[in-house]
Amino acid sequence: MNDVFVTALDGTKLMPTSRYKARKLLRAGKAVIACHMPFAIRLTYESGKEKQPVELCMDTGSEHTGVSVKSGKHEYVHAQYDNLTDEKQRHASQRMYRRTRRNRLRYRKKRFNNRKKPEGRTAPSIEHKKDNHVRIIEMYAKACPITRIVLEAGQFDTAAMQAVEETGEILQGTDYQHGKKHGLANLREAVFARDRHT
Repeated sequence: MNDVFVTALDGTKLMPTSRYKARKLLRAGKAVIACHMPFAIRLTYESGKEKQPVELCMDTGSEHTGVSVKSGKHEYVHAQYDNLTDEKQRHASQRMYRRTRRNRLRYRKKRFNNRKKPEGRTAPSIEHKKDNHVRIIEMYAKACPITRIVLEAGQFDTAAMQAVEETGEILQGTDYQHGKKHGLANLREAVFARDRHT
């Protein structure tokens, strides 16, 4: 369960607190709701401003993004956010409707050579993922005193890792084309070869 973020009377971001303590402060009138996503309260009285180092850790996956907000001893938030997986289809359907709409305009002047894509353009799916990651970081940064951000944005070469584990050699060039099933007709034959035809 995620903790509740706390803001001081003057807007300073304080350390998160438990849901139980936040409920007590809200009922007593010592705090008001400042934000719903992520849930944060603002104190209505002067308080101390002691803070600990807080880091936001993010695992940037293809479909899911894992987020953890933690200090040295405690994890305040653990959440998963889903990226859109049908961005290409959304753009294709949008293009179809746009063309249909324009075809109805009989008087429209012909335009066919003004649709160049700008230099350095990224694909819509990658753009969406980047925007999603930035939005998540900004969302937590506005409610919590984050001192450090850690992003895991690595692609793992499982074939190379497995080769190093088994043979101790690093894959290069055509080694990727000569995997375990190289020279075998199909999966059935590969299974027989693995089990030595027993």
